[in-house]
Amino acid sequence: MKTILVADDEINISRLIQVNLERAGYWVETVENGQQAWERLQQGGIDLLITDGVMPQLNGLELVEKIQANPVLRSVPICLTQLPLYNNRYYEEQITEALMRFQVAAIVPKPFNPKELLLTVNRLLRTS
Repeated sequence: MKTILVADDEINISRLIQVNLERAGYWVETVENGQQAWERLQQGGIDLLITDGVMPQLNGLELVEKIQANPVLRSVPICLTQLPLYNNRYYEEQITEALMRFQVAAIVPKPFNPKELLLTVNRLLRTS
């Protein structure tokens, strides 16, 4: 069974992701911020990370940067969830940089369709 780590400070979002992915047969662990995600990732056994872009303590982009700098963890596929940008050029540039520089595997906009998220997860785990 594949293990997915969900990092999101919005507990309702984490729970929605968890319920839908567990119904599909995945083991899902949740944390509330990027620092907790980093600590859990270092323990090993995570097949996919789904992380919010904006969280306390260590945001999603900072987390992605730390993961990519770690030779052991850089192979973990990353799916970034985010709110619509609403023409926030600075944040849009950060996301674009994350995709190119840190090889974020997918971006899923919030609010998301659970079926579309599941399709993305299935695709990422099939190709990892």
